[in-house]
Amino acid sequence: MVSLCSLWLTLASLTVKGEARAWSHAGLMLGRCQQTDARLETLLSEHGRRAFGDDGSKEVRFTFAVHELDGTVNDFVSKETGALWRQASTFAGTQKLCILMDRGFSKDPGDPETHWHRDDEAIGLQGLHAGIRTVHAWIPLVAMDKDFGTLRYLLGTHRREYNWFETLLASLWGWEFAWFLTSRVEQDDHLRFGDVAWHDGWTLHSAGSNKAATVRNGFAISYAYCADESGCRGATQHMSKTDPSSAFFGFMGVTSALVFANLGAAYGTAKSGVGIASMGVMRPDMIMKSIIPVVMAGVLGIYGLITAVIINGKMDAANYSAYSGYAHLGAGLTVGMSSLAAGLAIGIVGDAGVRANAQQPRLFVGMILILIFAEALGLYGLIVGLVVASTAEGKGKGLCTPYA
Repeated sequence: MVSLCSLWLTLASLTVKGEARAWSHAGLMLGRCQQTDARLETLLSEHGRRAFGDDGSKEVRFTFAVHELDGTVNDFVSKETGALWRQASTFAGTQKLCILMDRGFSKDPGDPETHWHRDDEAIGLQGLHAGIRTVHAWIPLVAMDKDFGTLRYLLGTHRREYNWFETLLASLWGWEFAWFLTSRVEQDDHLRFGDVAWHDGWTLHSAGSNKAATVRNGFAISYAYCADESGCRGATQHMSKTDPSSAFFGFMGVTSALVFANLGAAYGTAKSGVGIASMGVMRPDMIMKSIIPVVMAGVLGIYGLITAVIINGKMDAANYSAYSGYAHLGAGLTVGMSSLAAGLAIGIVGDAGVRANAQQPRLFVGMILILIFAEALGLYGLIVGLVVASTAEGKGKGLCTPYA
């Protein structure tokens, strides 16, 4: 079995360096076992008998800790003799691994699809320490085709940091929308007996429903390691309790975003409105054409509203770190003050612009361009504010224990 599974990447003609680079980019690696041997057949048949009893029908039936019960399985996955261990250490970039868990999966005929999920979240790892990472191997115990439920992976979703465009999309429509828009779905409709699908514990993946007439059996093994060179041991002991006053800064961010943005919108509307009213006495036919500065000023209030709602939605009364509070305050001030500055510019330009346009219509295009650049100031603040507010939740997670 060890000799069999050591053929995976040799057959793929990939170097170890190339594997690690591809893994870092996609968070997924499909390994092929091109032949079987008696040892592999014996191992997986023993595991199948142990793991997959007819004890009920659920979405997925599990059996845990098989390697602790069966010495043959332990030889397959352990550090000294396990081909899987060596493969996991290649992807993790370290020999300091531990077996987190193994489990058998059984999907009966007619069982529904498995929803999109992350294994680290499913097994509750995110609350232990931010430096813990996992590598997961999934081995089908039957030759799989589309009827058994195709495995699907969203490439690149294992990254803990995202660019500004992904963050902006997530802020407006949620992370699920952003991932499906910016990531590529990878699937394999023909996994064979003994193939291995590796994925990072943070990679989003799912599986289709079992439309076949037989049970779909599989075996998974999870390895954990610490991405932080200083180690993860005792990390939770150094965490402080959540300070209730952190929420003050978060709510100040909500207030700052909305209040300052509305101040800018109000000034821009009032100042431009004075100019429009004065101009309308002599040129009432140009009232509707001159209303553009008022509309652009009103949009600034929407910037503040969007930011305030997003920040408020990310606040957690029991588990809200000071880092998140400061970040949300900064995000609120960024959007609010930028919108205030844009409102001041729009108001002054709108007042003078509509008066001048009434006397010389050729100035209309120039006035609109000036208003666009003034409005852009508020848009810059909105983009940065949303990025800060959205990334603070992930970066601030695990910095403190829940407040009680």
